[in-house]
Amino acid sequence: MRTTVAEHYSAYKLRPFTGAEREQVTILFGGLHWRAGRLIQGAMENLGYRSRVLPIATKEDLLTGRELADIGQCCPRSFATGNLANLLRSEAREIRAEEVANIWCESKQTLVQ
Repeated sequence: MRTTVAEHYSAYKLRPFTGAEREQVTILFGGLHWRAGRLIQGAMENLGYRSRVLPIATKEDLLTGRELADIGQCCPRSFATGNLANLLRSEAREIRAEEVANIWCESKQTLVQ
């Protein structure tokens, strides 16, 4: 009888966000009322962070989120995943994909390449 050793699950570890990156990295966030988003964006920029509110999610974002993420995730999570993915895709068309990966930082979602 052959035995196999299973590897334990290891969660994705985010790289640290250092103070030196503050001027090069933009923090993305969304899912809030537009007024709350603008308020948080202003507060973060007042503290020296670059930030950007994700655009309002669309049906295309939902379909993209369902395509890219786990089938069992909730609908709001599908919207957020698709919204983030579509924003990054549109940015990657304008600049190189490697640049997009280096300059964007997000708070609610984890971006896995």
